[in-house]
Amino acid sequence: MTADKVVEIARSRAGRPPGELLEQAYRASCHEPVVLVLNGIDRRSVDRLLDPLVPTLPLGIPGVLYVDLACEEAVEAAVRSASTIYATTGAFRSRVCRLGIPASRIVWLGVPRAGRRTPASETGTDNRLEPFALWPIHESTVPILTGGPA
Repeated sequence: MTADKVVEIARSRAGRPPGELLEQAYRASCHEPVVLVLNGIDRRSVDRLLDPLVPTLPLGIPGVLYVDLACEEAVEAAVRSASTIYATTGAFRSRVCRLGIPASRIVWLGVPRAGRRTPASETGTDNRLEPFALWPIHESTVPILTGGPA
């Protein structure tokens, strides 16, 4: 399965799974397949968070595909086929960049280290990233459902 969107799923700094981001990704999968790269979160945890949402959406949607971050081959295939990659950790973002994926295809949802100005080459913009106030991710700040970076 190839997907136009790849979303890294990692726990927040507070240790919580990103419920709102998962919901957005699953809703986006109504229109096209979405790959969820699981980083330190198991499938059962994701399933538990999505269980209340699944029955509210139509049957037969393209849906999500889980890929474990440790499966290098699957992660590489997913990010190479995607037009938009949503990274929540610096490690994943760096890994995607090392694969030669253009920064313009990567949407950074994470937080820079305190006081660090993130270079435009990493964010695709020349703006200082907002602090963790953007977490959980809101559709208005990260329009997964509308097709890419704002």
